[in-house]
Amino acid sequence: MSVLSSVLLRRLRTVYVDQAGPRPGDPATTEGLTALEAELLDRGFAPAAPLRAALAWLGPTGLADAGGTLIRQLDAELGADRTHMPLFRSFPASVPDDTLQLYVDRVFTLLLQWPAQPCVLCATVGTVHPVSPCAHLVCRSCWDGGDYAGCPLCHRRIDPSDPFLKPAPPRVPRELSFGPLKLLALGTDLRGDTITALLRLLARRTPLPPQDRDDVKLLLAHAPTVLDWFPGDVPVRETKALALGMLLLDRRTRAAVRPLLAAHLTTATDVLRLLQVWSGGEADLIEPRPFRTLPRPLRRELLAVLDGFEASSLVEDVLRHPVAWKRAAQILHPYEHHERHPKAALAFAVLRGTDTSVTPLGEALLRTAAEHPEAVRVDGSRIKPDSWGAHTEQALRERDLPRALGLLAGRPGELLRRLDHLLRLDALEELPEGFADTLRRVLPKAGPGPLLAGLGRLRVRHLPGERRVFFPRGRVTRSFTLDDTRAPLAEAVTEAVCALLEEEAVRRLSSAPRSTSPSSTRSSRAWPSPPSNALRRRRWSRCRGAAASRSRRGRSCVSSCTGRSPRRSGSTSICRSRCTTRTGRTSGCATTRTWSTGSAPPSTPGT
Repeated sequence: MSVLSSVLLRRLRTVYVDQAGPRPGDPATTEGLTALEAELLDRGFAPAAPLRAALAWLGPTGLADAGGTLIRQLDAELGADRTHMPLFRSFPASVPDDTLQLYVDRVFTLLLQWPAQPCVLCATVGTVHPVSPCAHLVCRSCWDGGDYAGCPLCHRRIDPSDPFLKPAPPRVPRELSFGPLKLLALGTDLRGDTITALLRLLARRTPLPPQDRDDVKLLLAHAPTVLDWFPGDVPVRETKALALGMLLLDRRTRAAVRPLLAAHLTTATDVLRLLQVWSGGEADLIEPRPFRTLPRPLRRELLAVLDGFEASSLVEDVLRHPVAWKRAAQILHPYEHHERHPKAALAFAVLRGTDTSVTPLGEALLRTAAEHPEAVRVDGSRIKPDSWGAHTEQALRERDLPRALGLLAGRPGELLRRLDHLLRLDALEELPEGFADTLRRVLPKAGPGPLLAGLGRLRVRHLPGERRVFFPRGRVTRSFTLDDTRAPLAEAVTEAVCALLEEEAVRRLSSAPRSTSPSSTRSSRAWPSPPSNALRRRRWSRCRGAAASRSRRGRSCVSSCTGRSPRRSGSTSICRSRCTTRTGRTSGCATTRTWSTGSAPPSTPGT
């Protein structure tokens, strides 16, 4: 229950009070409740009236248990359960101005310093000693032990008893301003809250990060076994495969979820993602795991799902992940009952290069191939693909703009990814009306990622390019570059296309439901109004002024811009100043502040 309550607290701001009530002779808990409220206020939260009444009813033992659990969960969410120990104890005031020279000194010392020898930086004798536990040789004159919290060379934490460390001067506490408080509501419907939090995650239109995926798994484990709550549409395919796969793994819901597979698995890749989740892997298919065996009824249902797709799209999807599908064929056994699932058997015959010589299987595959000339072709004793991708590539090679546009219009995401290539097929001085009509028709069906990526690329395509940067998909961020040899597009063409993309983006933003905090939708109790515009403007000016002065000194404003210790990180300020980090590179520090609904920070130049 504690893990589930932590997720519901983080997702819905609901608190479930199930501790024991008061016993005869227990003292009053007024002072303890006041102390708990003070701890919550210190973290930017406040209990709603029903929650406060429920906490006030508890006895001393129950209140201590409920309050301690609540504070621990909030601290874990805010990061206040970990001690913040910067490398420079007087951060950011003591960060060196010349971070490049600091890096050179570290490397120079690490490579050239020897024991019982003068310091390689200042040539002082007798000041070089190893630090514990890394044993790096550090000069006490060149490196200030009163400011460093770790080894100056490797940044590893130093033993507190090491002589290199010196007592640091006490930090002067600063006056801090509080932002709007977040209300914590009393949880009364565990089943309903579990479904609400789960549906919000399933409705996300972007892939879920690891913590959200873990929350989905936990919420599914506590969701009702009757799946009448399961949404009719899950926008992200990885999320959909994760939910269906976890429901299949749970024996309580396996029978109930199987009728939903045919409606929710709309591509062969969806089936492959489901198999990965079933086998304990991730639905993103980046690092596929070996497949585990399937129960016979489930195997037949998945083959029936594959057989229900169009032959052309089925063959193309299978060839998109050839290695994974060859391994999946070992548990699906598509040839075992090929007469029941002829298109599925055909797709795996194309994938495997199955010989269609005189055998019953070969004759059946040839008959199925003859029924789908738009998807495959017979080449001797083998069946070869004749897919949508091949037709599209041929149209692009032949510079046939109408045909390529017609083929890509059936796949809006692919159209946006190849939009630049389409516009370069002809030397267009203005956007043809037919092209614009096609974009207006298909843009509402495209995902937000390709839409915004296409808009960002085309905004500068009328200018000559120098280098192109690519970020391949993977768990580790990598990039590679190459010279941009593409000719610039006509400015009138890029402006017309960007106008259509911006119009679609604005339409989606205007039609999206207005976001509100979970607690505001669950409690109608009014809380004291947020600071006035004048007060908010003064706080904004103080933040920008302080950050600008730090930026002029070359200091990093990462810590000072937040204006709070980690336990109060729930009400940080906004800083858009340009600052220099310890790596020597210029970057923007942009931490956010929770503003009240309907209000926003005043606009200032340069933000």
